[in-house]
Amino acid sequence: MHMRILTLIALQLIFIIQCQAANRVNSSWMANHPQQAALDLYAFTSYETGREDFVTIIANFAPHQNDELGQNIFDSSSLYEINIDSDGDAVEDQTYRFRFGNSTIDENKPFAGTITSTYTLEFIRNKAAYDYGKAFNKNNKGIFLKPGSLKQANLNEIYDLDLDFKKCQTLAKVFVGEKNDSFKANLSDIYDYSANLLVSENSSTNEFESSKVLTIALEIPKECLDLDEDTNTIGVFATVNNSARQLVKSKPEYGKNILFSKTAFIQSSRIANPMVNLLFVDFIDKDLFNASRPSADAKRFATYITNPAIVTLLAANSSLTAPTLNPRTDLEEVYLTGIESLNQLSKIKKADLLRLNTSTPVSTTQNRLGLIGGDNAGYPNGRRPGDDVVDITYRLLFGARIPGSVLEDASLNDGVLIDSTQFSSVFPYL
Repeated sequence: MHMRILTLIALQLIFIIQCQAANRVNSSWMANHPQQAALDLYAFTSYETGREDFVTIIANFAPHQNDELGQNIFDSSSLYEINIDSDGDAVEDQTYRFRFGNSTIDENKPFAGTITSTYTLEFIRNKAAYDYGKAFNKNNKGIFLKPGSLKQANLNEIYDLDLDFKKCQTLAKVFVGEKNDSFKANLSDIYDYSANLLVSENSSTNEFESSKVLTIALEIPKECLDLDEDTNTIGVFATVNNSARQLVKSKPEYGKNILFSKTAFIQSSRIANPMVNLLFVDFIDKDLFNASRPSADAKRFATYITNPAIVTLLAANSSLTAPTLNPRTDLEEVYLTGIESLNQLSKIKKADLLRLNTSTPVSTTQNRLGLIGGDNAGYPNGRRPGDDVVDITYRLLFGARIPGSVLEDASLNDGVLIDSTQFSSVFPYL
């Protein structure tokens, strides 16, 4: 009996040490596990002609890939997930979970050869997907989707999907494969807080011009989203979960340690609104942010949004003036609660979710600055590929949504132009 108690104490100490080591820096894990990094998330009403009754969600993974260094593959030991919250409690109501088979590479062409890989997709509805032991049970089995007549789908192909529940009779679509990196920016100076943000647009080099990413894209009929009729709004986030290979974990709040099997998974990366972890979250908490569920954001990370240190740092190293509003309720609306009368869900729980009002009409001519450019169908009401989220974020930080702000109409840019003309107008858009 005493030995068992000592063993459990030792395991808990191991867990604490592992948590401390993992949460020191963000780059330590991601630099060594690039396939498991969630990069960018998009959610928008489809603007392909005739597809306005669908919502497209795109998640990009694995940064800074380059064909010259070999082709990219998804990690077969990880789970890649797109999660949708339909009521605002910051817990997923639908999860699309992708599992990848082992990849084979043409040995005669190790750098430019063809990679063969397959994947399967599980659809989890009305269950918290992170609770892997309970996500599938006799009352709510995950639906194993079989694209077309295949048991396993191939990369770089578009398939129709039958989500197969009563309110959902229209086929969805899925694409998984390699794409050019859709994130375009000049971020070098931002890392040392010395950026000149008052530059002319299209005057800087896109640092991600030659980068490739791994893309998962879904086009889901609005009837299949379990929408709240009062808001027609969803909150979206994407995660990567890795095989635990440990003996204890927290679920998901740290401090509640439990034993679990070798088949369990631990979240290591997540993305919703762009650049939250990069610009807002303190260095010491970046890994913790990646490992946390949105439901924990109000307690752990909300202050980073409402009192952003990045604004003060950028202002101190430039000619810009930081807004005096504190706490920043204008940023809280964008990142944590949704904007009233635009994209708030029925429940208002502070969480980093990419919120999209699916009833907002598609814009016939997209404005790259989204909402602050007068285009209600653009970021932060969802995010389209052509939304220049770097410029939008800088302008939000310096008061674009603060009435009467002296910088409200200032022209802040990173110098890299991005707009809808740089992307396809049909699924999967990238």
